[in-house]
Amino acid sequence: MMNEPSQTCFQLKGLLQTEIANRATITHSFINLQEKNDVLMKLSPCIILWVTSNCRYIEANQFYANLLKKDINELNGYPVGCSELELKLRRTCDQILSAKEANYSDTISVDVDGQKKYFFLTAQQYDGDSSIAILGQDVTEQKEYEIKLEGINLDLDAMVRKRTSQLEAQIDNLKQTKLQLIQSEKMAAVGVMAAGVAHEINNPIGYIQCNLGVLEEYFTILEKAVTDIKSIATRQSDAISDVISSTGMEDMLLDVRDIIAESCEGTRKVTDIVGDLKSFSRQNHSEIKTCDIGECVEAALRVSKSQWQYHCTIEQDIDVVENVICNPGELNQVLLNLIVNAAQSVSDNGLIQIKAQVKNEMAIIELTDNGCGIKGEVMKNIFEPFFTTKEVGEGTGLGLFISHGIVTKYGGSITVDSNPDSGTSIKVSLPLVK
Repeated sequence: MMNEPSQTCFQLKGLLQTEIANRATITHSFINLQEKNDVLMKLSPCIILWVTSNCRYIEANQFYANLLKKDINELNGYPVGCSELELKLRRTCDQILSAKEANYSDTISVDVDGQKKYFFLTAQQYDGDSSIAILGQDVTEQKEYEIKLEGINLDLDAMVRKRTSQLEAQIDNLKQTKLQLIQSEKMAAVGVMAAGVAHEINNPIGYIQCNLGVLEEYFTILEKAVTDIKSIATRQSDAISDVISSTGMEDMLLDVRDIIAESCEGTRKVTDIVGDLKSFSRQNHSEIKTCDIGECVEAALRVSKSQWQYHCTIEQDIDVVENVICNPGELNQVLLNLIVNAAQSVSDNGLIQIKAQVKNEMAIIELTDNGCGIKGEVMKNIFEPFFTTKEVGEGTGLGLFISHGIVTKYGGSITVDSNPDSGTSIKVSLPLVK
């Protein structure tokens, strides 16, 4: 039987053997882990570094040594050098230490064998603030892609700016073209009405000329009579009365007054016609003021008189509508287009009714004719530019298109209600001044 000291010694020996076995296991595991770490350090395609707070290498991997073109044994324990890569690593260390941050990241670029390489650095302090671990991942491919994408975006921006500039120029050209089309439509309408307007002007001019001729004859007679009166005035008064009676001087004086009044009326008509033509054809699109609907209708009727006076009747029912804000010349053009279209759609004994009233704070102008109407398949196209049902040379197809544009520009609307063979009604709504 084992005595007590021997038993204690035996137990201590067992514990010692167990401790030795555990230490051997731990040592083996550590060596195994170190070997694995060495393999990872050797094979890793990243920068792996441990440096002291005063920038001395504690450990570096083979990938990093290859970048510096140095033997790895020349690094461990040595201070961080002054190559491009090392200087940027120093900056990383300074940044993490000066900022008192536990973690820090940054992307750096270095020249490796004439090729620019990019690394995403992640740095972290350990052992308090005495050491810094640095991991650098090669992100060259990603960075080059980003640079290329940035270049593509810059090119796209330049292309977009160029295209935007081109579109703006095209829009300006379209605006100018639209203004030219509007003016061309005006001139086309003026051309269609030129013969009728000339006739309207010739009528007052004709009787003015005729009256002036009669006035000249009367004046000759009166001049001779005055001369005769002077020669016999001192001889006898009865002879004067005979001269006045024989020459018809009193009747001529009455005629002269009527002739002068008639001539003045003729010149006024000529002035009105010319003024309406000037108002209609002017190009000032910025003149916006309060318009009187009645005056605009009268002006449009005077200018278009040759289109309707011989085959249709105009009936007007116009309330006082004076507070419509728009360009007078443009409103005249809308009314003229509608009146001419209506006059061209009616035959002999035609009727055109024009009404104007205020309803729901809108000025409503309604023009109705008893003409041929508009077919259903045509109705959907009437506001399209250059669409016309007239023969070639009789219309530009811009009248309703331009009228629609003018009305909608001022916040109004234009609607058409028509049936073939029973006439057409066009309603124009314009907002009033509030």
